Amino acid sequence: MRVRGHYLALFDVDGTVRAVQNTCLHVGNPIDDGTVKDGCVTCPWHGWRYDLRSGEHLTVFGRRPGLRTYEVRVVGDDIMVDIED
Repeated sequence: MRVRGHYLALFDVDGTVRAVQNTCLHVGNPIDDGTVKDGCVTCPWHGWRYDLRSGEHLTVFGRRPGLRTYEVRVVGDDIMVDIED
């Protein structure tokens, strides 16, 4: 989804909606079709993993800066995402 110039991916993580930038930092492919397990999404293109709470890139060497995360509120049937810079 694109909102005011921001490409977003939304994920349901154990009943909590998480929003992150929808661009893998590896080569820029979208991650919104990635699989979610244990609160992390795996990019469907090349397998990079990101923590959906913090956006951190998870590697065998530890955590590194990763995706931008966005604050989310659910109001009734609407999902509100704060995209302010």
